[in-house]
Amino acid sequence: MTKNNLQQSIILGIETTTNICSVALWDGKKMWQEVTEKARSHSKTLLPMIEMILKKAGLTMTDIDVIACTQGPGSFTGVRIGIGVAKGLAFGQDIGIIPISPLQAIAYRCLKVEDTDKVTALMDARMGELYAADYENHNGLPILKGKEKLTDISAIGITGQTFAGTGMQEYQQALIDKNANLSQVVFPYAEDVVELAQKLPINPVSAADFTPIYLRDRVVD
Repeated sequence: MTKNNLQQSIILGIETTTNICSVALWDGKKMWQEVTEKARSHSKTLLPMIEMILKKAGLTMTDIDVIACTQGPGSFTGVRIGIGVAKGLAFGQDIGIIPISPLQAIAYRCLKVEDTDKVTALMDARMGELYAADYENHNGLPILKGKEKLTDISAIGITGQTFAGTGMQEYQQALIDKNANLSQVVFPYAEDVVELAQKLPINPVSAADFTPIYLRDRVVD
């Protein structure tokens, strides 16, 4: 499936790595999105949200060509729920899954609303730690520089970039004290996951090969 095909393809997007749960649907012409802010309710709300968005678009799962889903890092429970649902749906329909990083989705949303060349996306990893990744703006797309990592606020350097994400929100004062530039963007959303799937050179994988990225072995939610 090529990138040109994806522009015409019907894509279901899933994002469950934070307290926000969202699903999106690209029907080939229009983007649909459903969002819930009920913390720790992803297991109860995700499938009904998918059913709702399909109904609004006048489609069923048999119409979906590919699924785009965040694979972590993030909330251990949230990551598992999103991946489990995506794998089940993809296996049932014999379709592929395009893996997207929630950190990249945060950076992408930041580039859409902020005038900046560099973004550091931060997600709160609990226990005084952060999931972090640095991105450069390449024609509106966030391109990863280096690797995603588990770190803490004391190790975050300020190089003129803009900070975004739940980790930015959690450590806002510490970043302000470092004279950092802060974005209004906090959460990744499924519509951004779908757009990145369309625009980035990432090929779909099978349901069997779609696996989570945790960056940490200890379970903390």
